Amino acid sequence: MSELLPGDPLRTAANIVTGAVDRVVGLVRGDDRPPPPTAGSVDLARYAGRWYELARLPMTFQDDATVSIAEYTLRDDGSVGVHNESHRGDELEHSIDGSATPAEGAEESKDRLRVRFGGLVRFVPVSSEGNYWVMRLADDYSTALVGTPDRSALWMLARDEHAWGSPAVGAHLAWAEEQGFDLDPLLVADWTTRTTRPYRRTA
Repeated sequence: MSELLPGDPLRTAANIVTGAVDRVVGLVRGDDRPPPPTAGSVDLARYAGRWYELARLPMTFQDDATVSIAEYTLRDDGSVGVHNESHRGDELEHSIDGSATPAEGAEESKDRLRVRFGGLVRFVPVSSEGNYWVMRLADDYSTALVGTPDRSALWMLARDEHAWGSPAVGAHLAWAEEQGFDLDPLLVADWTTRTTRPYRRTA
């Protein structure tokens, strides 16, 4: 979930440039829709721990065939330590560390975060409104739907890597579509093979 690719500075630089261009294009196109609603309140201590990516929209900085694991750690200063890993089959493709803090206006709710990573990516600006919006969250913190306010990014996360196909996940995705997210390009993680497959709608 980051442009930084350790050991690959050329691709890192290319991804940063591509990401910046995508952001500019998004601003030029404009979007008069209101941003999607968020969960309302997130207990970061309960949110901490391991999350498996069940599905995501394609991102310029992440290989379509990889699947990701995120580890969040609540720090003493209230920020969240972020450790992301991308896997393909039995191989660890990339890993990166960063931190997250509540976005402007979400200091109490903590459902909108500003996530920053190290390396060259630290020079990429992050909007004050945040780039990690927890839009839906199960009461038991077993599943979470995360996205960006411009609807360009979407992640379906779960504590159980085999939760795909559950009613909770289906409800999250139906809600995302109602909110204007385009699910046609969605990539679904197969944690048995540790790669992805195209999203197929069920009848």
